[in-house]
Amino acid sequence: MTGFVYSLGVTLVFHLLSEHMPRKQLTTATTLILIGCNLGGGCASFALQLFARINSDVKAAFLIFAVLSLILGILLLIRVLKTNRKLRK
Repeated sequence: MTGFVYSLGVTLVFHLLSEHMPRKQLTTATTLILIGCNLGGGCASFALQLFARINSDVKAAFLIFAVLSLILGILLLIRVLKTNRKLRK
């Protein structure tokens, strides 16, 4: 499930990047996004270790990740709805 969400997120980021960046800066921006994605993937194990320190139960790490993902999803949904509302005006 996480891989599916990650692949959707990365696809969305590159799609939005190509829409909002000037053509001259697109290569540099794409490189920075790729570096960020690789660093994020590499740091995932550290995040899981941090979650395990908060609560040693294996299920707790996934619960924390689920709550954080839900919060991020709600924030992104609110942002998209606000943007669509502005475009309609």
